[in-house]
Amino acid sequence: VIRAIMTMCAHWTPAGRRLIYAGTGSGSGVYPSPSNGSGKPAQLFARPGTVFELSLTRDGRQVAFRENAPAPNGQDIWIASPEVPSVARALVATPDAERNPALSPDGRWLAYASNDSGEMEVYVRGLADGGEHTRVSRRGGAEPRGVRDGSELLYRTADSVFAVAVTPAPTFRAGGP
Repeated sequence: VIRAIMTMCAHWTPAGRRLIYAGTGSGSGVYPSPSNGSGKPAQLFARPGTVFELSLTRDGRQVAFRENAPAPNGQDIWIASPEVPSVARALVATPDAERNPALSPDGRWLAYASNDSGEMEVYVRGLADGGEHTRVSRRGGAEPRGVRDGSELLYRTADSVFAVAVTPAPTFRAGGP
């Protein structure tokens, strides 16, 4: 089922009965698929731009995704509830390219890559306030992923993978790569 649809990534739902992925099957959006391969995927929600990379909160109640939209913004990161997708909101929407959303295990932080410094770097910002972002990478970085217990953030460069020790509470703090 999933082979027939262009996907960028897939995530298991908390109960493990479905995969949720970004795709372009019958339109760009977010799709669920039964994990046993039965049934036909039905779009959870559609977006006006093309949906790529996504990240699902541990409880499965929110999905963050990159949407490629027409200029001026281009690549932005949005978040929505699979149950109420009509209230999707922009998390990071600037004239720069933002991509690779990764939600923290506790659901409080968003790690992502952006080229606002002139090259792709990894940043973290709070989900609730959407305020200032903290740069985590040095000399480039993309595709951030948190470890399950929330103690580290991993990211890659063209030829390496880096680990950064993080302290997510009460405020976000990151060590060196």
